[in-house]
Amino acid sequence: MLNKAGILRAILVVLAAVALTGAFSYGYYYAKPPMHSYVQQDPLQDIKGMEQKVAQNPGNADLLTNLGNAYFDYGTSLRDGGNPDDAKGFFAKAAAVYQKALDLKPNQVGVETDMGTALYYCGQPDQAEAAYQKAIAMDPKYINARLNYGIFLLYQRLNQKGAREQLTAALQLNPSGDIRDNIRTLLADTTEGGAPNYTNDVEPVIFQGCASCHGPGGVMAKAPLYTYYSVMKYVIPGNPQSPLLQKMKSGHPVKQKAETIDLIERWIMAGAPGPQ
Repeated sequence: MLNKAGILRAILVVLAAVALTGAFSYGYYYAKPPMHSYVQQDPLQDIKGMEQKVAQNPGNADLLTNLGNAYFDYGTSLRDGGNPDDAKGFFAKAAAVYQKALDLKPNQVGVETDMGTALYYCGQPDQAEAAYQKAIAMDPKYINARLNYGIFLLYQRLNQKGAREQLTAALQLNPSGDIRDNIRTLLADTTEGGAPNYTNDVEPVIFQGCASCHGPGGVMAKAPLYTYYSVMKYVIPGNPQSPLLQKMKSGHPVKQKAETIDLIERWIMAGAPGPQ
């Protein structure tokens, strides 16, 4: 079972960076989880206490992870407070401690993902990408690894196709409402110039590739695909499992070009807007 606080910490810290740079159209603060009690009291004093416990038990992976989380959260509070340079040092400490925890207790996908985000925030994008990729290899169904990597690809690497793949995979994991809405908003940013236009972009490829069989007189005339409303019988807006898209990907009955499938997928993920 996913740890909700951990998911929000990992995901929303990345969304914070996007919001601060103006790339995300709205803030994330309404959904930001409360800081741990040590942040509300005396964070540095509590961190020192945790450091002492780790020094006494250097082989305890859980203590190391907790210390990494403390560094991570304090770095986040500094970043939120407008001190990104000071925050980098704490993110670097978090990444180093997370790595020690992973050395002692490998295959912790949540720790690997958090380490990726910490590495990103301390200015090590290549190492961050490697951590995200390793986390996804550990557990392809771990949603915040997919989401964080998708955001990283979109805004750090400017790789829209790669970002769309990761964000689509995250959406297929059925996230909760707020996260699902954020993913759909992010997916819209993976399309240059906005969502494909049905009349100018989608309808022509549907007509050319499908209407001969799915139009009047065709062998599949009982399942027409020559109007927006008939097409929408096989489309679930925002859902990559839409029957139309899945049929195209399967190559049945006619193999579609990769760019055609990509176009239809972007249109569906953008909400399948109709004729304008």
